[in-house]
Amino acid sequence: MADTKLWDTLKELKSPKYKWVDLTHELSPDTPHWYGFKPLQADLLFDYEPDTPDSMKAPMRCFQYSFASQYGTHTDVPRHFWGNGRAMHEITVQELVYPLVVIDKSAECAANPDFMLKTADLESWEAEHGRIPEGAYPYPGEQYILEVDRIQVEVMRNLDQVPPVGSLIVLAFPKLKDGVGFSTRCFAICPTE
Repeated sequence: MADTKLWDTLKELKSPKYKWVDLTHELSPDTPHWYGFKPLQADLLFDYEPDTPDSMKAPMRCFQYSFASQYGTHTDVPRHFWGNGRAMHEITVQELVYPLVVIDKSAECAANPDFMLKTADLESWEAEHGRIPEGAYPYPGEQYILEVDRIQVEVMRNLDQVPPVGSLIVLAFPKLKDGVGFSTRCFAICPTE
């Protein structure tokens, strides 16, 4: 008989015991992004609408998108800062799911846009919620995270809908040859109880 335990697990994860929270900003010219990047540009290549010029007429709609690799919600890989670091095509599929912790410093960031998380903040959080699990990124500093061969996700949204502990984060991004980072679709699976 076939083993369907994973199907049962998925059915449970999609039950009312859990909620799924989209952590991704929509991609558009208005998406939050680093000030040094140009906004996303979308050029229509082919279309099926009746008024489409003959040179672009096709049975499908297709766009050419142009945007920086770290645009909007995105994942950085070690090669982003370190030439000998792993590139996107070297990130394993096991590295696309992690335990997720949320350290809410939104008030501090609102008061000081240059706020930086410190080791004391992590220690205080752990005193209240328990030890941060291995692989959940409790590392201050983007360069350090990538230097120790980890990946990181930036510019997420809806983290206020995720509890401090007990959730998973799931990432999806292209397996881009020699890529240093890319826009990412990510979501959290959170217990509701």
